[in-house]
Amino acid sequence: MVSSKQLNKVSKFLSFVLRHKPDAIGLELNQHGWANINELIDKGNASGDINGLSFELVQQVVETRDKKRFIISDDGLCIRANQGHSINVDLQLKPVEPPEFLYHGTATRFLDSIMAEGLKPQERQHVHLSTDIDTATIMATIHNWTRHMPTIDKQFYQELGQRIASYRKAVDMTQTQLAEVLGISQRTMAHYEVGRLRISVEMLTNLAKTLGVSVEQLLEDDVPTKATKRGPTSLLERQIEQISQLPRTKQKFVSEMLDTVIQQATN
Repeated sequence: MVSSKQLNKVSKFLSFVLRHKPDAIGLELNQHGWANINELIDKGNASGDINGLSFELVQQVVETRDKKRFIISDDGLCIRANQGHSINVDLQLKPVEPPEFLYHGTATRFLDSIMAEGLKPQERQHVHLSTDIDTATIMATIHNWTRHMPTIDKQFYQELGQRIASYRKAVDMTQTQLAEVLGISQRTMAHYEVGRLRISVEMLTNLAKTLGVSVEQLLEDDVPTKATKRGPTSLLERQIEQISQLPRTKQKFVSEMLDTVIQQATN
């Protein structure tokens, strides 16, 4: 049985080569963004960026991922990304009559420029709009959270782990005690604190609650010697709290989107 972690890894790889950098593995897309699946598999495995890529794995990612990011051609020979390209492809999209309201989720720091200049696709081909406000809110949270990300992804998680360890010690908890409260193993807790494992939005929220601090305090650079009293809830914390209340399928989508944004920010 293929693990969710492995499927996520394949999904990220497909996003990278089908939406942004096909030349990274020597893959060629046609003008409509289609790639030969056998060529994708062969060149992907040969690149060393992914191991054990197979048609069955690709098909499972296409069929099971919540956002349906990819599509396989009717003859089963080709695959392409449905949206999100930073390279120039013609997806042959047909104009449709839009609904009365569409929503765009973005970071608050971009509001002034959007109000002055309007929405722009930037490095992408299109502006991402949602028909429901919940999806847009999730996207806004992702973009707001990434402002805390330093240039190097690994460095961010190492520094986050150090802050978690400092706050844990400030409330006189051992790794084992904190792990038990969170329902994880002490070994996993140790990996979090040294930055070897990425921390999901849900886990970050639970950590903050258990340690008596806000999510933003965990993301800030300065760590006090004693855990401080929680102040008014920030916008970022409220957004992440909202995500933690979503069904697990939507939480999984948020985590995947965060990983994608982080990966793009570090390239």
